[in-house]
Amino acid sequence: MASFALKFDSIELFWLAVFGLVAIAVLLSDVPVKGLISACFGLLVGMVGIDSMSGNERFTFDVLELTNGISILVLLTGLYAIPPALTLAQEAVSLSKSIDSGKLNTNKEKINWSFFIPTWCRSSIIGVIIGIIPGTGGNIAAMLSWNEARRASKDSSRFGKGAPEGGSR
Repeated sequence: MASFALKFDSIELFWLAVFGLVAIAVLLSDVPVKGLISACFGLLVGMVGIDSMSGNERFTFDVLELTNGISILVLLTGLYAIPPALTLAQEAVSLSKSIDSGKLNTNKEKINWSFFIPTWCRSSIIGVIIGIIPGTGGNIAAMLSWNEARRASKDSSRFGKGAPEGGSR
């Protein structure tokens, strides 16, 4: 198999990469176009930094911090911050409209934090165990913790759609 793989030229590698992107788009999303856009966005983010083959800088725009690429943790933290920011903006607009109309509704949803304690404990233990293993990092621990939280949940169909115990709210 290895000798067959060594015969691959740049054209075959290109089509293999395209096949991988199409497979991601079809298998990971109910809407293939949405999956393809996500895969292309991932490729675009992954292209920032120094090319490992030629040593040339790609999409760094002479910013020294971008030569190592974009940290996936920083990117995901920023992406997870967008929905709460939009929710806060929407609440602010609806609050200003209710104040203008004289109807102020102060009924806020209360969160039962004790509901999350088992998930936090499970995820912490997984994070410590994975963190001890050399060569693994926070990304692997986070993915395994999320998967375990989804597996242990009574309604795992809510995961990926804003379930609070899944981390994307």
